Amino acid sequence: MRPVTLTKTLISTGLVLLLSSCVSTAPRGSTSKSTRTTERTAPPGVGVRPQKTPPGGTVTEDFNPVKTAQLLYDAKDYAKLQSFTKQTLENPNLSPKERESLWTYRLRAWEATNDVNTLMVTPMGDTELSLLSREASAPAFRAALALKLGESKLDERKQEEAREYFQQVVQENATPELTQRAQEYLKNLDTLRKVEPKTIGVVLPLSGRTASIAQRTLRGIQLGLGLDGSPNSSFRLAVMDSQGNPEVARRAVERLVTEDNVIAVIGGLQSKTASAEAAQAAELGVPTLSLSLKSGVTELSPLVFRNSLTTEMQVRRLVRTAMEGNGFKRFAILYPNDAYGVEAANLFWDEVLARGGQIAAAQTYSAKETDFRDVVSRLVGTFHVEARNEEFRARSKEMTDAAAGKSRSARLNTKENVLPPQLDFDAIFIPDSLKAFGQIAATLSYSEVRNVKLLGTNLWNVDGLAKRSGNFASNLIFVDSYSAKDSRFQNSSFVRTYRKEFNADPGLFEVQGYDSALMLRQLISQGASSRTSLAKALTDLRNLPGLLGPLSVGEDREVLRPVVALTVEKGEILPWKATRTP
Repeated sequence: MRPVTLTKTLISTGLVLLLSSCVSTAPRGSTSKSTRTTERTAPPGVGVRPQKTPPGGTVTEDFNPVKTAQLLYDAKDYAKLQSFTKQTLENPNLSPKERESLWTYRLRAWEATNDVNTLMVTPMGDTELSLLSREASAPAFRAALALKLGESKLDERKQEEAREYFQQVVQENATPELTQRAQEYLKNLDTLRKVEPKTIGVVLPLSGRTASIAQRTLRGIQLGLGLDGSPNSSFRLAVMDSQGNPEVARRAVERLVTEDNVIAVIGGLQSKTASAEAAQAAELGVPTLSLSLKSGVTELSPLVFRNSLTTEMQVRRLVRTAMEGNGFKRFAILYPNDAYGVEAANLFWDEVLARGGQIAAAQTYSAKETDFRDVVSRLVGTFHVEARNEEFRARSKEMTDAAAGKSRSARLNTKENVLPPQLDFDAIFIPDSLKAFGQIAATLSYSEVRNVKLLGTNLWNVDGLAKRSGNFASNLIFVDSYSAKDSRFQNSSFVRTYRKEFNADPGLFEVQGYDSALMLRQLISQGASSRTSLAKALTDLRNLPGLLGPLSVGEDREVLRPVVALTVEKGEILPWKATRTP
C-alpha cells in the first residue's frame, strides 16, 4: 500500500451510479406541471410581458432582456430595473453583448437614484468595471468605479496601475469619502515605493525552541552580505523576530517593508510561519527568499523563491545514486507515520517507479516507536508465520533434531530464529532521525538482515552516525548539500571566516543563509536596484558561484543547488563513490 498523507481523506473506489433523467409526458389535452407557463403581470408602462428564463436554460426567442431593461428605464421604474438586471445577469447563457447592455442599464439605474453605495458593494470583475467606467457620466460614479478598479489592481499586485486609478479618484474630487480613501491608498503606495536597495529584511524565530537554529542561519546571512566586521560592505540587515507565530511574522514583514524599506526578505525558516511571511511580502510587492521545507510555498506568488534542501531534491539524488551508481532495482521503504516520513516515502516511491525500479515492500511505524522488532519482522516476512507455515514447520524440525542432546537456546524455535528474512530487495529507504535509525539498524542485525544497503536523507549527516549504524556502517548511502570533510568546503573563505568570528564550525543552516544572502548581494551589486528588477534577476539566475557549487533558479522558482551522496568509511562521513559506471 502506498504511503498516505495523514491529513488526506481516503476515498475508496466505488461504483458510480448514473441516474437517467426521467421525462414525464402529460396526457393529451392536459397541462403538465413541469411545462405549464405562468402568466406574469407586466410592469407599469410596459406593453410586453417578459418571460422568465428557465434556470440554467437558454434565453428563449421571445425573451429580450435588453428590450425589457430599456422599457423599464424609459418608464423610470429604477427599482424594478435594478432588480431585473441583477436577476437576469445571473443567467450564464446571456450573450456578451446582452451582458454589456444589462450592466449599462444597471449603471443608469444607480446614477438615476444616486445609489453609489450599492455600486460599491456589488461584486464586479475587471471587464464589468472597465465597461462601466467608460459609460459612467456622473463624477461620483466615475470616481467610485476608478476606486474599485484600483483595489482590483492591488489584489493583482499591480501597484503602478492601481496608483493611476487612485489618482483619477482624487482628480474627480466627487465626494469627500471616496477622495479620502484614494488618498490613503496613495499614501501607502508611496511608502511601498520607497526602497533602500542595499537593505535586506530578515524574519527568523530568534526566540523559542528554534532560536539556536535561527541564530546560526542569521550568522550565515551576515557573512553572505559581507557583514563580518569589515568596513567594506555597504549592505545593511534589518532583523525581526517571528517568535514562531504566523501573525507576528506577518506584522514583522509589514514593518520591514514600510519602516525599513527593504528590497527583499529572507525568512520562512519555520513551516508554520513560512506562508504568512511569503504572502505578506508578496502582497506588498517584495520578493522573498524562503528557507522553508514547506511544500507549495513558491505557488503563493511569482515573488516567492525558495532556497532550501527540499526532500524532493534529496530523494531524486538518492534514487539516482542507488539505481545508476549501484545498479539497484528493487527497494523496501521503512518510514515513520509523520508528515516528513510520509512525504519522503511517497517521493521515493514515485522516483523509483519513474526510473523503472520496483518497490518490493513498504512498512510504516509510529513516530514514537522505540521497539522495532515487529516492524522489521513485517518488512522481512517473519511476522506472519501462517503465510510461511510449511517452511516454519520444516525448519523448526531440522533445528530441533540438530539440537538434540545439546543445550538449547531460549530462542531456538521462535519465529524470528526459525524463519530467515525474505530479502527480495537491494536496499531499504529509512527517512528518519539518527536516533530512530540506530534502533532500526540494531533490530535489522538482530533479525539477520544482511547484504542490503540502507538509504537515508540529510538527517543522518551528523556526528555519531558510524557508531549508531553498527554492522551497517559500510552499507550506508545518504545525501546532503555538503560533506563536512570535503576539502573545498573546509578550505573555503566562508568556513575560515565563520570559525574566526564565531569560534564554531558552520553547518547546513549557515550554508543556506550564506548562499541566500550571497545571491541577493551579487544581483543587487550587478544593478538590480528595485524590487521588480531584483525579482526578475532572481527568476533569470543561472550558475551563480555559490559556496558549494553553482546556484540556479528553476522554473518553479526553486533554487537548484548541488546535492551530494555520502557514506561512511573507516568511521568517517565521506563522499560516496560509484561502484559501477552508469
